[in-house]
Amino acid sequence: MTAAAVSIGMRVADQLSTTDAEVMDTVAFAHGCLLMDALAEVARAAARERLRFILLKGAAMIVGEYNRTFVRPMTDVDLLVPEAEYPQWKRLLHEKGFGPLPYGKSSFVKQVTAPLIFDLHTSLRFLTPGLLAEAWKGSVRATYATVEYELLPLEIDLLYRCLHMTVTHGYGNKKWMRDMDALIRAPMTAIDWERLVRYTCACRASAPMRATLAYLRNHFNTPVPEKVVAEFDRHCSPMVARLFAHTLRRGGGIPFFDYIAPLLLQPSLLSMSAAAW
Repeated sequence: MTAAAVSIGMRVADQLSTTDAEVMDTVAFAHGCLLMDALAEVARAAARERLRFILLKGAAMIVGEYNRTFVRPMTDVDLLVPEAEYPQWKRLLHEKGFGPLPYGKSSFVKQVTAPLIFDLHTSLRFLTPGLLAEAWKGSVRATYATVEYELLPLEIDLLYRCLHMTVTHGYGNKKWMRDMDALIRAPMTAIDWERLVRYTCACRASAPMRATLAYLRNHFNTPVPEKVVAEFDRHCSPMVARLFAHTLRRGGGIPFFDYIAPLLLQPSLLSMSAAAW
């Protein structure tokens, strides 16, 4: 899709009802095309300067070709960058026409047909420093449209998406549930379930992971081994497990219940959340 076609499509969509699901899907796809074009330009510039980054969230689903069944909407592009290279990354984005967003010190926007937002991360919220180091050491390489990218190791990606969905967003958006289902089903991936259990326990996040994997088994028919869910049962209290399961079934929407209660009942997550803020 050319930039001109995207521009025309988004201008037409502005004149139509935003309640039309088909129109909104088209707009989301067009915006995604613009984001991926901008990402490719940034990635080529980073390669020339030998700057590393790991692609996160929605863009990683596209580049890794994990998701072949639905169009993954994206509102921005998230990049994990080495802390030591953060100043160079800010300069690179500035040279590519991105300016800082007022609401986030690590968020940058470029105005074209639609605002293109890039978020830089030097850490992964709720994950231990040891897992962050493991992410850089075991990153997965993928090529998309002739550009090479690095992705999170599969088990760390699953854990990060789970915690981002459960603790950061209180199950308010199920797109990360679809991501996890696609990651587990992807034919080119082989999950090391023992490693996932070990990583999850290191973050003391057994309760949200247990609730999420059980939900995937029951509602998405995701091929999660029953013994894995049972293993997480061994590492979390029944009360905390029931809290996360109940929150998931409700589908989010109660700020105190969805955001505060899980943190209060998970001391390690509470401390990491406070440090992140």
